[in-house]
Amino acid sequence: MKYLLLMPIVFVFTSCSSIMPKNEINGTIIEYGIFERSKQEKNISSPASDAGTKFVTTSWGKQIERTTKVQAKLGSNTLFGYIFKIEGFDQDGEINLRKTVIHPEIIKPDGTKSEGFSYIDPFMVENGKIESYSGWSFDHPYELVDGEWIIKFEYRGKVILEKAFTIYK
Repeated sequence: MKYLLLMPIVFVFTSCSSIMPKNEINGTIIEYGIFERSKQEKNISSPASDAGTKFVTTSWGKQIERTTKVQAKLGSNTLFGYIFKIEGFDQDGEINLRKTVIHPEIIKPDGTKSEGFSYIDPFMVENGKIESYSGWSFDHPYELVDGEWIIKFEYRGKVILEKAFTIYK
């Protein structure tokens, strides 16, 4: 009887291991700092973000300066963030990462306050890795707040990328 009870448990564990990554998932920040905005970006709806929209692009702009100290300027053609690589996936295709931005309190035009946001962001895995960019630009006056801004990504509950930037006026 003990043997019969163990067989389903063994089957469940061996079946689940095939959908888990066989390798450890590792994230690396390749470059960080201030970048030019990409000429190929477009603005799409993103209700979970503070601004309600996000920019997406097929390529990132040229790096202007490698730094973690960024002057908050409205309407500039620059943004801050990082270029990253995440490796260790055993299959190609779309994968979801949780993106979180933590920042000092901002007060939006509707009077609501925010200290950050988090949402699921889809990425394409090619050859077992993701190579992409994440950043922030100051597009609204209410975003111009001094302090530490953190941009991080999680995969299956584990932080795999994180970088803090000090924003000043």
